[in-house]
Amino acid sequence: METSSSTDSPFKSAGLTSARQIIDVTTNIIFSVENTSSASPEPLFPILSEEEC
Repeated sequence: METSSSTDSPFKSAGLTSARQIIDVTTNIIFSVENTSSASPEPLFPILSEEEC
């Protein structure tokens, strides 16, 4: 039983690290998109803005 748990631990840790890396990448992309959208005065979706007007 101890051997099975020890062999499972590295795989679980690797899965957590990969998931954290994916979350970090997605958060970086979201922040970059928000920064570019806020910095640019033009709307990202001009069609929606035209419909509102």
